Amino acid sequence: MQRLVTVVVPAAALTAVAWWSGGFFPRSWGALLLVAAIGLAAVAILADQVEVGRRTVVLAGALFALAAWQVVTTAWAVAPDAPVLEAERTLVYASAVLLALLAVPSRRATDLVLAVLVGAGAATVSGLLAHALGAGVPDERLELPFGYPNASGIVATTSLVLGLGLSTGRGRLGRALGGGVAAPAAVALALSLSRGSILAAVLGILVLCLVTQSRHALGTVAIVGASGLASVGIVSLAGRLRDDGAAPREALALVAVAALAGASGWLALRREPRAATGDTAFRLRRVVVAVSAVIAVGVVAVGAYEVRESRSTPTTLEGAPNRLLSTSTSSRGDYWDVAARMVAQHPLGGQGAGGFTRVWLQERPALLFVRDAHNLYLETLAELGPVGLVLLLIALATPLAAARRAAADADGRAALAAYAALLAHAALDWDWELPAVTLGTLLLAVALVRLGPSEPVRAVTTAARALVLGGATLLGAVAIAVHAGNGATADANDLLDRGDAGAARRAAVRAERFRPWAAEPWELMGEAELALGRTAEARAHLRRAIHEDPRSWNAWLSLAVASTGRERTAALGRAQALNPLAPEVAALIGEQNP
Repeated sequence: MQRLVTVVVPAAALTAVAWWSGGFFPRSWGALLLVAAIGLAAVAILADQVEVGRRTVVLAGALFALAAWQVVTTAWAVAPDAPVLEAERTLVYASAVLLALLAVPSRRATDLVLAVLVGAGAATVSGLLAHALGAGVPDERLELPFGYPNASGIVATTSLVLGLGLSTGRGRLGRALGGGVAAPAAVALALSLSRGSILAAVLGILVLCLVTQSRHALGTVAIVGASGLASVGIVSLAGRLRDDGAAPREALALVAVAALAGASGWLALRREPRAATGDTAFRLRRVVVAVSAVIAVGVVAVGAYEVRESRSTPTTLEGAPNRLLSTSTSSRGDYWDVAARMVAQHPLGGQGAGGFTRVWLQERPALLFVRDAHNLYLETLAELGPVGLVLLLIALATPLAAARRAAADADGRAALAAYAALLAHAALDWDWELPAVTLGTLLLAVALVRLGPSEPVRAVTTAARALVLGGATLLGAVAIAVHAGNGATADANDLLDRGDAGAARRAAVRAERFRPWAAEPWELMGEAELALGRTAEARAHLRRAIHEDPRSWNAWLSLAVASTGRERTAALGRAQALNPLAPEVAALIGEQNP
């Protein structure tokens, strides 16, 4: 029963969150916090002993400290509402890690790796089927279940790397599932056309091969990997599953992929693991491969720098080869430049959690809207300063301290390879903002900690039980408030978009009740009043929003719409200064000065 719970609960959570837009929107965070609170309460009530040592404390403590530091940056944040929202998401990660550390003992660590494989694999396979059987268009990238192709790509990478690793393990279920998931995962990765995810997959497979010391195991990896390559070839010949609905050739391709997956899983199941080789020549070849990999990484790094400096524009999608062979950074060089300037201007404290969006709008060189710098580490330094970056790196590096011990087991090798791929991909995209991706990463981190050197087993005393139960109760209260506040804010925005200003105003009032520190509810109230024709009330609410958040260009723009004369002119000027390229501002200025 314990094994079933360890596998099923995390796997189901990862799959569900993946289909919930990856957990990107704040509306979902309260529910995730509540699940963590219930889990911690169950541990407090049911557990008799837990494994708690230095690595456990450091990993969970660094994440909780990161959330606290994000709240602290409210004091100087360029976007005062953002730090609390960022801290809410980090609190989801910290709570999930704490729950996993307390609930999963060392003997169940391999089950946690299996859980991530099942969760990522289920999300990948279901997204692939929905893409193939739904309405496709020529050259459409696979973006399900997240709605973002690069997220689908990195989760497919996770499934592929974990599948290759677990196919060499001792557990029969892990070998069968690992071998079986490789084919659809490779297809999903190819259809995502995510260059960063493909590079991460190459890195993960390389790490897996370097830490595998058995020829027999490498042979299994090669067999399972071949099924993935064959599946990609079949789907490519069938038209990349881009027809509208399920065409006969697509159905045949899916049947062929399923057959390859079944055969690969059966072969992996039949290939019992063998002892590692002690052949000196084999070790030497692995050293040569490692050195070659280091050289390759250096070449790629130099090439990436040159591409970034060239400022190449994204290639129009006229087919998979054009995108995959493109040297475009998709404007990432511009994102990184803005983040680097944030670091230079505020080297100690950063510009506050979530501040990149606001700075980008003011400094962007082209009319592109992005929320994140597409580099977790640079963005953390830009927003949170060295303190925030150190806390993040401590959390992410702690599992690597147990890498040598973890790599002695096939499950540990699989977790290490997938973890390396995920950490690398975070330097190219906004994975941290997608809980479905980051929770999978952090569950692998917990598994690596548990697969490392043993930590002390401690009895759960009455005082410890009360402490955990009290923390769970507090977390549950926070979860309810977060769910109510973020849900009301989202409702107000949705209702305004649908033109129901009266209901939007009521939702905004409810949002202010649960988020009294935030400017956004006041801004939403003002916009709703403006839509209702109550300009005096709208101006009052918008002035309150601007008082709370003086750098909200949207609040200044709405105030300009609600005002006349000098106040309108001043508000328009401020909105233009905060977002110079905004077409809405330009249009309003054009109306004022025809």
